[in-house]
Amino acid sequence: MNKTLIKIIMPSEGDMQLVNQEGGTITLAPTYFGGECAGPVIQYVDPQDPKKVLSSYRVKIRNNGELRLAKAEQ
Repeated sequence: MNKTLIKIIMPSEGDMQLVNQEGGTITLAPTYFGGECAGPVIQYVDPQDPKKVLSSYRVKIRNNGELRLAKAEQ
């Protein structure tokens, strides 16, 4: 078994809208508040206890096309 797992948590519907899902590809349309959109949260979790979050980052999307990761609440 893997030593760790990755969990992706989608943002609330007001932050992003699902446009399309085809196979393993999900297309989202961001909604910008003040020039920035809160994207999905990516968590690194313990495979023995998937509720145990080892680290958590949120994808931040700027309206100029910039993407970055920001430390998220666990």
